[in-house]
Amino acid sequence: MSAKIKLTWSVYLVLLPLNITYFLGVPHVMPADFLVPVLIVLAALSVGKRLAGVVVEDFPVLACLLIFLLVTALAAVRFGLEKNLALAALAQIELVVTYFLFRVTVGEARLYIRLVLTWVIVSTIVSAVGIIAVGAAYAGWKTPLALWYPSLGPGAWRLIGVTGHSPNFFCSYLNAGFFLSLGLLLSKKAGHHLPGVDRKFSVNSMWTAVAVHALALALTYSRGLLGLILGLIIIVQVLSVKSLQRAKFYKTALWTAFAVLFLYGSVFYTYTTDALFTPSQEAADSLRLDAAAPHHSLYSYKNVPHLENGAAYRRLPGGFTYLPSMHLYLLRSSWNLFARNPFFGIGPGRYINELKALREENGGLIPQSFPDLKPHSTLMGALAEGGIVGFAGLAILWLFFLGKPLWRKLKDDPLGLAIYAAMAGYLLVGLNMDIMNFRWLWLIFALAAARASLLNNRLPE
Repeated sequence: MSAKIKLTWSVYLVLLPLNITYFLGVPHVMPADFLVPVLIVLAALSVGKRLAGVVVEDFPVLACLLIFLLVTALAAVRFGLEKNLALAALAQIELVVTYFLFRVTVGEARLYIRLVLTWVIVSTIVSAVGIIAVGAAYAGWKTPLALWYPSLGPGAWRLIGVTGHSPNFFCSYLNAGFFLSLGLLLSKKAGHHLPGVDRKFSVNSMWTAVAVHALALALTYSRGLLGLILGLIIIVQVLSVKSLQRAKFYKTALWTAFAVLFLYGSVFYTYTTDALFTPSQEAADSLRLDAAAPHHSLYSYKNVPHLENGAAYRRLPGGFTYLPSMHLYLLRSSWNLFARNPFFGIGPGRYINELKALREENGGLIPQSFPDLKPHSTLMGALAEGGIVGFAGLAILWLFFLGKPLWRKLKDDPLGLAIYAAMAGYLLVGLNMDIMNFRWLWLIFALAAARASLLNNRLPE
C-alpha cells in the first residue's frame, strides 16, 4: 500500500503546477484535484488509525476550517446558499482534506524525503521550461508561458509558466520549489542523510536546482519576490550564528532589498501603475490617456484602473506615473465591507457580489466601471468576508505554523528551516495577494507539520 501512496502523491506533485483547465476556460479546478478521492481511499484502507492522532496534534488546522464553515453557514442564512459561497466552502474543505491526507499517509522519513525530492525535480523542470519559453519569446516564438511586459520596454517578457493565471501565481509555486531545493542543499552540506538524494544528487545538482528556480523567479517580475527575500533573511539570520562568513554584509543586502520592495508593495503599489519606468515609446504609449476621452470613464492598463472622477493624471520626465491603482480601490472596498459587517463579514466568496453593490452606490468609493475583482489581499479579504471571527480563524492557522512550538522544532534542521522560511514569505505576500487557495501552500503546511513530527520522534531517515 505504501508503494501506491508514494506513486499517487508523486503523480499529484507532477500535476500540481499544471493548470490546463484554466487555459480551457474552467477556473478554480486543477488536474491535481482529481487525485484527492484516490488519496482518500488509500488513506482509509491503509492508515486510517493515524487520523485521530494527527487531528489532535494539528487541531488548529481543523479549528480554522470549523470557523470558516461557521462563517459560511451564517452567511448562507443571511443571503442564501449562493454559488460563490458554496464554491468557497468546498474549496476550503478540499484544501484542509488534502493537508490531512498528507499528514496521515506520509509518516515515514524515507517517503517524506523522496516526495520532497520529487517536488524539487518537477519544480526545477517547470522552471527550466519557463526560462526556455522566455528565451523563445525573445527569439520571436510566442507561447502562453510568457507575457509581454511593456513596463520594461519592447521585447521584455514576463514569465507566467504552466500554472497559467498570472506571473504572481506562478511565482508562488516557484517560491515553494526554491525553498525546498535550498533546504535539500543545506541538508547535504550539513551532512544529513537524505534517502534517495545522497547517491543520485550531488551538492552541485542541488545548487543547479536552486539557481534555475532563482532565475525563473526573477523572470516573473512578481511582487511575490518580497516573500522570497524575507525567507532568505530568516535563513541567513539562523545560519550566520553558526558558520556563515560575512554575515553582516549578506544581512544588510537582504534587509535593504526587502525594505525597497516592501515600500513599493505597501505604498507605491496602491498609488501608482505597475509601470514605474517606461524606457520605450511603445511602453509609454500603452499608458497614455486619450486626451479626448471624458475623464469620468475608466482607463485600464493590464486590468489596472487608473482614473476616478477628478483624479489627477501626471507623468514625470523619468516615466513615473502617479495614479490611484486597483489595489487602492480594493483596500477601500475591503475596509468598507468590514466596517459594515465587523463580526461575521459578508461571507466567504461573496466579495465580488458586494463589490458590485458598492460600485452602484453614489458615494464615490470606487469608480462605476471598476471590474469585478477579488480582494487581492489575504488579510483584508479575511476581514471583509469573515469579519473578526473569520480573521480569528486565519490567525489561529498562521500562529500554529509560524509560532514558537513549530519554530523550535524546525529551526535547527536545514530542511525544516527552509520550509519555515517559505511559510513566512507566503504570509508576507498575503498582504497584497490572495494566497489561501494555493494548493502548494497547504502542502507546505503539511510538510512543515510532518517534518516537526519526524524530528520530534527522532525517526531514522
